[in-house]
Amino acid sequence: MSNYTTGGAIAENTIAGVLQIGDRNLAGFEASELVQPSQFYNVLPWFPASNGTQHKWTVETAAAGAAFRAVNNGVVNGAGSEKLVTADMKYLDCSWKRDVMLGKGYNKGRGVYLERQTMKALNAGLTKSEQVLIQGTTYDANGPDGLDDLVQASMKLDAGGAGGTHVYMMILGEEDVAGILGNGGVFEASEVSEVPVITDASTGASYQADSQGLGGYVCLQVAGKYSLAMAYNIDGTSGNVVDDNLLADLYAKFPSDRLDAVRQRGCILMSSTGLKQLRASRTATNPTGAPAPYPTDWMGIAIVISDGINNDYANVTTTTTGATTTTTTGE
Repeated sequence: MSNYTTGGAIAENTIAGVLQIGDRNLAGFEASELVQPSQFYNVLPWFPASNGTQHKWTVETAAAGAAFRAVNNGVVNGAGSEKLVTADMKYLDCSWKRDVMLGKGYNKGRGVYLERQTMKALNAGLTKSEQVLIQGTTYDANGPDGLDDLVQASMKLDAGGAGGTHVYMMILGEEDVAGILGNGGVFEASEVSEVPVITDASTGASYQADSQGLGGYVCLQVAGKYSLAMAYNIDGTSGNVVDDNLLADLYAKFPSDRLDAVRQRGCILMSSTGLKQLRASRTATNPTGAPAPYPTDWMGIAIVISDGINNDYANVTTTTTGATTTTTTGE
């Protein structure tokens, strides 16, 4: 049996790091121990913002009036109403700088080194933005609002546990749930150029670095109340798990005129923990006792797994007094 020797982590922006990744005896791949999800992005449609770094749309909040009337008797039909929703987008910065000597000293060539840095920066940016679009400003105070921050305004289902994971059922599309990119839908990537990096402001000491500007304005659009349903307080205890009953309850949150859209353009977003619970619930009810397969859809609605969903959300309690409903997040 082979013996493994594992070295310590070395920063890539050091000579030692460059020598390590440039070792000609390395295998032709790089493994990763980072949790960098982007599965949600694989299904999320993307559109340009309506106005630069702002995205605006209207939501109908009251229907126009209509009434039966007797002959020679008039009625006053209301005009209906709409509200304006404005999303102020936030800039996702994936830019990077590396001492020029690192790329020039890389034995596979400077171009390969620079390409490597760009791809790592993009991967980190996709990961960061997916986590923020799902968890909202609870994940990053400087990020845009995401699904988690819209819990008060969206259809919601308390699974009955004390905290735990979340499950989302949504309709994807330009007029429902979509990713939005600012400034005409452009995620900018500048050419790599050499720039001075100041190391001592008092003396002006500097070194030359390869630099690339990489980033764009991003936000998540959840167009209206009936675009999204969310289940929370799924702590994995008895009766408080992701199962077919919970998904049916989420599905039932949508009004009848939206059910076709859920089936045709919908997805169910959950963590791998949620998927495990769903599989276990089906195994437990299988008359043959055989383990159930891992589900990939529910009623034809695709199940999407993302590690951007936290499995340890704090407990959420909802109390109603008179006409007021208060939602409280505990620890």
